[in-house]
Amino acid sequence: MRARNIVLLIIIVILVLFGILFFVVNEGGVDDLIQPLDRDVSLANYKEFIDKNNYCTIDEDCVGRETYHCLGCYYIVNKNTDFDKIKSLGRDARRGRTSCWNEMACSNPRQEDIECINNKCEANQRSFLYLPNRVVEIKQGKKGGMAFRIQNVVKEQKFRWEIKVNDPDISRKCGVREQEAERWITNGRVGRVEIASGQIYYNLATFNIPEGSVSDISTCIIRYELVIREEDGGVYRVEPFEVDII
Repeated sequence: MRARNIVLLIIIVILVLFGILFFVVNEGGVDDLIQPLDRDVSLANYKEFIDKNNYCTIDEDCVGRETYHCLGCYYIVNKNTDFDKIKSLGRDARRGRTSCWNEMACSNPRQEDIECINNKCEANQRSFLYLPNRVVEIKQGKKGGMAFRIQNVVKEQKFRWEIKVNDPDISRKCGVREQEAERWITNGRVGRVEIASGQIYYNLATFNIPEGSVSDISTCIIRYELVIREEDGGVYRVEPFEVDII
């Protein structure tokens, strides 16, 4: 009986050790088992591989992917890059880094924002909406909104922006007119700002939809757009998004 208990205990210990090993290898859950020097080497290898594969001849050569080492960071490389190797290197690098480095885009670049400049892939993000799936969900009688930013990638100048409805079906879907839906934007609907070259401006658009404004919320999803213009009146950027009234 005693021998049987000893064998059972040994089996339990072995299973526990295997469980810990599996967690460390596959999840990277025990960072303390990795020395700081190893972390630095892993991150350096990861960054070196990404830099090596950041080459192009035309815009279509470039793609953006979310990193494996930190949330909200994106790297931009040639579309023929070995992404399985990046994933493998990223598993180690994520233990040593929690923020983006300068060469990375710290928000998801759209494909049309990615350009080939001097044979390098770069994210030319003129603006960005801090909005998951480009949808704002707002309950009638409650306030809601979104943050946005404007990045000046040209010379220093004054920009102006306007948020407006761009939805020909708004009357059928919601029983309201465009002008009324635009009056729901209580802050940040229009504005002007001077931005130095290379700098970023942040603002917040706030919506307040009065109770009973919409006859049928089951069909009322309104398409808006943020239109940004340069000092000479030319369109700098258009960012479409939707407001879902719930």
